[in-house]
Amino acid sequence: MGGNNTKPLLFGTFKISGEQLYKEGIIINEPGELPIGMSKELIFKVTSKDEGNFHVIAKYLGGVIKEVDFNHEDLIILLHESETSEVYQRLSTKLSFRRQGKAIQMGRAFSLDVTKLVPYLYERFSKQNLSDKGEKLVQECQLARLGKDKRSASTQDDVGDQEVNNHVRELEALERQLRASVKG
Repeated sequence: MGGNNTKPLLFGTFKISGEQLYKEGIIINEPGELPIGMSKELIFKVTSKDEGNFHVIAKYLGGVIKEVDFNHEDLIILLHESETSEVYQRLSTKLSFRRQGKAIQMGRAFSLDVTKLVPYLYERFSKQNLSDKGEKLVQECQLARLGKDKRSASTQDDVGDQEVNNHVRELEALERQLRASVKG
């Protein structure tokens, strides 16, 4: 990724064409739209002034298509957090994120594949050492989801246990009634 002639950055700005990002698999052209995502005329300016924070401007023929600001953690949350969570809802709206395609919509014609964008930014800004932080956040998100799944499963078990206990009590009551009727 990123080609051989790219030097790792700590902070700063770089420009890259849509054609190059398309070759990297980061740009997804929308069906039925002009494939401007593959164009040399589509230019992205990517800036990072603070650790893990990025500002991306997409321009086509000199006109701004879209600007987005995000933290690398925002993208990881969008990929791994539950769609029903408040933080997911807020971020997906802010960044025009589609979970189905794992993409940030950058206008009608194309979007950015977040699963490829994150590693690309980690590589380009490798001096920020974001990979380990990102990996840790992925693990935390997955553990949190597992914890929620376990809690909801244990709640279901409790409900199931209550139902079983109610049935057992009913059977025991029937058994007592049968014994009483046989004795009497």
